[in-house]
Amino acid sequence: MPRASCSPRSGAAHFVVFNDVTGPEKALSSARKMLAGEKIPTAKTHISHRPSHVDGMAAGKTAAEINKGRDTTARGEIDALWLEVKSAAVKAAKNKGDQS
Repeated sequence: MPRASCSPRSGAAHFVVFNDVTGPEKALSSARKMLAGEKIPTAKTHISHRPSHVDGMAAGKTAAEINKGRDTTARGEIDALWLEVKSAAVKAAKNKGDQS
């Protein structure tokens, strides 16, 4: 089984993002629970398997930047993930400043 690790001692803020998700919600929920059991944080947002995401990656862009952003689901996923990443970064910076 592939394994990823991030040392908690590093103090680096992190979370896992599920990308290219297909299949039943039950599998995603199960993966989230397994990671939570290992105290590995996960993003609330996941990125689905959608042609717009694939085309965007191939072009070096996001799904919102191709097809004139017509794939509103893909655009919404990227927007939500970006907000989550920015929020986590601000929180991490604040926590790091509080520890100084």
